Amino acid sequence: MKVPPPTPRIDTEDALKAIAQGATAAGYAREHGFSTGGVRHALHRNGVDLRPKPRKLNARESTLANLWRSILGRCTSTEHPLYERFGARGVKLCAEWRSLDAFLAWAKTSGYRPGACIDLLDRKRGYRPSNCVWASRSEVIRSGLRASPTATKLVTAFGESKSVHAWAKDPRCSVSGETLRTRLHEGLPAETAITKKPARPGGRRPASPMWNQVLQHYVVEGRSVVETAKLIGTDYHTVLRGLQKRGWFRPRPTPVDRMTHGRALRKCWQSMRERCTSKKHPDFHKIGARGIRLAEAWKDFRAFHAWALAAGYRPELALMRVDPNADYGPATCRWMTRREQSIYKRPPRISRKPRWSIRAFGESKGPQAWTRDPRCTVSMAGLVDRLKRGMPPEEAITFPNPREGGVAPGRDITAFGMTQTLAAWARDGRARVNATSIGARLRRGMSPEDAIARKPFRA
Repeated sequence: MKVPPPTPRIDTEDALKAIAQGATAAGYAREHGFSTGGVRHALHRNGVDLRPKPRKLNARESTLANLWRSILGRCTSTEHPLYERFGARGVKLCAEWRSLDAFLAWAKTSGYRPGACIDLLDRKRGYRPSNCVWASRSEVIRSGLRASPTATKLVTAFGESKSVHAWAKDPRCSVSGETLRTRLHEGLPAETAITKKPARPGGRRPASPMWNQVLQHYVVEGRSVVETAKLIGTDYHTVLRGLQKRGWFRPRPTPVDRMTHGRALRKCWQSMRERCTSKKHPDFHKIGARGIRLAEAWKDFRAFHAWALAAGYRPELALMRVDPNADYGPATCRWMTRREQSIYKRPPRISRKPRWSIRAFGESKGPQAWTRDPRCTVSMAGLVDRLKRGMPPEEAITFPNPREGGVAPGRDITAFGMTQTLAAWARDGRARVNATSIGARLRRGMSPEDAIARKPFRA
């Protein structure tokens, strides 16, 4: 195996002298048998960087640099969107402006101001210092040479070619730019479209065929502005301005998330619709399978949302049909609490006879019936719990609810010749345990004195 000879060491001082005399790193590398990268790396290790550092540009120079890159691209690059209007038509960039510094120097001495556009005096001569001037955007549009992919086609009349915007500002034009664009679209000759006077304010002007199509597609069929413009073959902004001027424009609907209670009501509406139509819904056999449907007035969510707010919707309420066999609609539905819903629920097939009855105030009812009585102050679970603890039926039904500001039953304890609440006995100096333990001892049958004063059991 042959070992390659060692690579000779690069003499950086000799390389620096050669470069100072006008040689390049590549030329020095070829002359001495080194690689260009090796020479550059050796010089870099010794603190010599041959790469030119780019000059920092200020805000105005950055704007001009972007304009220069756009001019260079539209004249030389086939991938640039404006190449077909410039480079493909023979518009070229002069050799002097191939350098950014030269273009910046010309811009500073030629009266550039922020917001100005560059305009060509003669397209055949291309971009060069003697053929370019700074102009406002409206002046560029008026000359018909605006460099934009969305530029309108030039209109030729009276031996001149201008854009529609430029013709609208011409003193011979008697209508606005929108009206002129509409007339040209309808097929009128250019001179007639420009000079024809508009109809008198009090006269009746025949309807434009184009706007009859807009009326059909946008208003009747409900299409969007973009679809309408494509169907009739005109631009988006012409249709949009015409719709706004005639009062036909439909504002965008408010998103559901921004509507009052929008998400909650949307979820309720979707669940109601699926109960009536989707066989996969768990309640379809109770609703949709029985022929119950959604009313036509509620097929649109926004109509349901408007009714819900007008009917007094609150987050704690639920939607319920007054008639269990009727369809979902404004005339058959109400917002109710959970307790009110039990009154209108469809009766089950099983018997509703209560398992046991409670006799009070000369009446006999079941626990659920007593909870619906206006004299009852607690829920059915609270009523049953009171009766199990031995309270008389009348007291169990009418005793104030603690959550509504009353005193809880059984909380007043008599011991040591005095009556106090459970919380007060827990703060008493004779108490050896807390209020929870005193209550637990009393429920286990201990006397009040023992429940308060007996020491806790220690394992």
